Amino acid sequence: MNSNFTPIENFIEHWRAEFFTNEEFQIAQKHLTNLIIYDIRESIYHELFKILHPEITSKHSLYNQKSKDFIREKLEEKSDIWVYYPWKNTACRIPSEEDFVRVRTARNQYKITPQEQKILSSKKVGIIGLSVGQTIAITMAMERSATEFRLADFDELELSNINRLRSGITNIGLKKVVIAAREIAEIDPFLKVKIYPEGITRENLDDFLLTDGKIDLLVDECDGLDIKIVARHRARELGIPVLMDTSDRGMLDVERFDLEPLRPILHGLADGLNPDNISELTNEEKIPYILDMVSAEQMSARLKASMLEVQQTINTWPQLASSVFLGGAMGADTARRIFLNQYTQSGRYYLDFEELIPDKAADEIQPSIPTPPDEPDWNQYFDHFVKKLPRKNHYLKLSTEEIESLIRAAALAPSGGNVQPWKWLLFEDTFYLFLNPRRAFSFLDVDFLGSYLALGAALENFETAAKALHLKTQLQYSLDNEFTNLIASIQVIERSENSDSTATARVRFLYERHTNRLKGSIEKIDAAFFEEAEKQLETGQKIKLLTHRADIEEFAKLVGIADRIRLTHPWAHHDFMNETRWNDAHARETCDGIDIETLNPTVTDKAAFRVLRDWNALSLTADWGLGKGLEKMSRETVEKSGALMMVQSDGCDRNQMLMLGKTVEKIWILAAQYEIGFQPVSPITFLMYRNRLYPNTYHRPWQNALLAEAENAFKKLFQIDSDYSFGFVFRLFKSTDVVKKSYRLPIHQIFTHYTV
Repeated sequence: MNSNFTPIENFIEHWRAEFFTNEEFQIAQKHLTNLIIYDIRESIYHELFKILHPEITSKHSLYNQKSKDFIREKLEEKSDIWVYYPWKNTACRIPSEEDFVRVRTARNQYKITPQEQKILSSKKVGIIGLSVGQTIAITMAMERSATEFRLADFDELELSNINRLRSGITNIGLKKVVIAAREIAEIDPFLKVKIYPEGITRENLDDFLLTDGKIDLLVDECDGLDIKIVARHRARELGIPVLMDTSDRGMLDVERFDLEPLRPILHGLADGLNPDNISELTNEEKIPYILDMVSAEQMSARLKASMLEVQQTINTWPQLASSVFLGGAMGADTARRIFLNQYTQSGRYYLDFEELIPDKAADEIQPSIPTPPDEPDWNQYFDHFVKKLPRKNHYLKLSTEEIESLIRAAALAPSGGNVQPWKWLLFEDTFYLFLNPRRAFSFLDVDFLGSYLALGAALENFETAAKALHLKTQLQYSLDNEFTNLIASIQVIERSENSDSTATARVRFLYERHTNRLKGSIEKIDAAFFEEAEKQLETGQKIKLLTHRADIEEFAKLVGIADRIRLTHPWAHHDFMNETRWNDAHARETCDGIDIETLNPTVTDKAAFRVLRDWNALSLTADWGLGKGLEKMSRETVEKSGALMMVQSDGCDRNQMLMLGKTVEKIWILAAQYEIGFQPVSPITFLMYRNRLYPNTYHRPWQNALLAEAENAFKKLFQIDSDYSFGFVFRLFKSTDVVKKSYRLPIHQIFTHYTV
């Protein structure tokens, strides 16, 4: 007790209630003006009477008299005290601590028995982070499931915090720990509170955990990864259990270091992190650890979608009061049961309202993804096909080595998403190239334009390899109404005595040819390369170049737009994820698709991919018309280019696209010869083509509008002529870097040697 009020100038940061005897209060109150006084003893004693005499109800004949007598007797005891709240300039006259606590906890019984309440009266809890942490602290204070609270947070209240923190606007600018401590004091002035307004650091951690007795539970709700790791390691050393709620999907972590002294930190999800190395990591290097710790794949779709908007349309991730209050309830309930030895496990738990109370109608809405055609039974297909072919009495027979060399070269051709949409058949002296309709089926591959380009490149590789083997061939494009998958035939006519040194050199570069997805050099490309590229064109084809920096950067924006639309369209997103290989083992297993490592992704990029895999999240992005951040990775890569080249034909029927594919492959091999990095960046031209011909296949009007704007910009950039129908664009940059190549399907999966 004391006889001095806190001076008025200190009210703003004061957070402790002050106690006075009646005599002390009479003296002290003379020093304050406009003091607000509440004498709430009679109300509390009236409740105490009902608690002590539950058998005497308000309908009892002696109820009024007995309750009045009881209240008078309690008032005559003069055991009451005054509690002064400086920040409110308010004093309350209340009963003794024993009577106050008896009434305060009366409605706990028997959910909490008197014996259990006594156990809880000795418990100490430390809480780091006062968002969810504030709610846990207040809930525990209300239940009186602990009597000592140590609160740590360096942050001050801002208006945007009030969407989830219990506070009014008059507290803006105050430390969050002060706000929480004041509320606890107003609930129960007898609870002990210690605050750490500077937050938790390595220097004060032991004081927080140990001074005035070791805490019985650590609640971690801080944002900083360093403190999460450091505090857990120390808590494990001291045998202190740890709770954490993430306020998303009702996720609650429990780590019983008091019962499991060797338990891995964060259930093993922070493997490799310790107090010594955590401070050495950059913020970017911490991202994958954070995503592992919160199980990124298990996050709600809305949180994932929101993460994609951070630093785009929002400055940080969102939290809701409903989630925070749920976390407060879960945390407080679990803490109480830990204290009472009613819960002895560790683990991660979810209480997801959207799963518990689902909208079944919404669950029935599935993304519209067309079913791909069945792959033909090639054995039956070829049986039927070969029966239609005329037989030859004499033809050139190739060795096994020659056949394998030809097919291997053809199989090295590029294809969108490395889907390899081809099937080869050799019968007698003729190789037949077929489209594999199942592998060719994708959103980008509209009207099979992309597959025809790939098949044209395969034909070019085949012919190049044949020349190097001194084999004379004859290519014939096919259009068979019965065998619609037949693309072309190449007959091996004879062996040539003359060696073709040019073809031999081209084969070497054919095998070196690859897609270079790295950020390249903006150094100018040699004019000699462009001159040679022009020589590769067939009749009706032309080249358009972008070499000025501003033009390259403008086209890079269009490439980014293409990624944004691909990832926010259900079918295109499905294709994108289907063609992505998440590591080398995955790529080796399938021998197709794009290994994510060939993109040379940053740590941040890899983290983004973990979120991008969830269509439910991207569907929300599409619904909201957002996702500009999805444009960043490709845009920044394309900006690092020396030039952009578009090869176009005067039409886009099947044969024209096959010939365009042959030309692109010639230029690509030429780029390998000149040590020029080469990467197709043409998804935007496929998307624009689809938007022109099949606009209804886009699910959101903003996508149609964005593509229409993109096409206008595209035509202006490349000074498109009126005869334009389709163009294939790729970036060029000087590079001698050795880049990982995509794997190819085994020959037996793409080739059949049919013998009778």
